[in-house]
Amino acid sequence: MSKGRSDGAAGSAYTPLIFTNAGMHPCTLTGFPGVSFANSRTGDPIGAPADRDKPKPTVTLGINEKASAVLRITDAGNYGDKCHQVTAAGLRIYPPDNTESFFLTWEISACTNTDVHLLEISSLVPGETGN
Repeated sequence: MSKGRSDGAAGSAYTPLIFTNAGMHPCTLTGFPGVSFANSRTGDPIGAPADRDKPKPTVTLGINEKASAVLRITDAGNYGDKCHQVTAAGLRIYPPDNTESFFLTWEISACTNTDVHLLEISSLVPGETGN
């Protein structure tokens, strides 16, 4: 899994999350990655997890093939005192239907208030979107 470029728009940044099948067999992924801010590589999540924005399709990846989902991150500063702003150490990312996660180091402002939803993830699509 890797992070692509980030483009800002109206208080939000959009970045593709790219998943590669590094296994020896095809794999099938259904739905959405799970994404949340995290306070450290092994630490707890911060705030609300990513909302999901589209239907959940199934993507089958051959060996070394890629799929991607676009992550929207809204600027925590947009929420003022309601946010309870902190600096996250990065993002915890779960591939669809998996209990093992990856940690993507990325110091970024997050909200501890779980009523504030800063993250939104699209469903996976074949290939690399947003590059």
